Amino acid sequence: MSAYLTDKQVADRYAVTRQWVWLQVKRDCTFPRPIKFTNGCTRFALEDIQAYEEIKKGRASMLCRKGKPLTAGGVK
Repeated sequence: MSAYLTDKQVADRYAVTRQWVWLQVKRDCTFPRPIKFTNGCTRFALEDIQAYEEIKKGRASMLCRKGKPLTAGGVK
């Protein structure tokens, strides 16, 4: 069973405001996309949040292009 977080719970997780969460949704294409279940019920999948954190920590496996790992600056 999947767990879901509200925008407030995501904000609390990072010690930021709810506004910051929504700015990240707009500005950061790697930030997890919210899931809209109904009007007034939008959630973030916990597994997406955790995957985002791993990527930001640099612990997630890197994607490869032609056998070379991708870095923040592009192909290394």
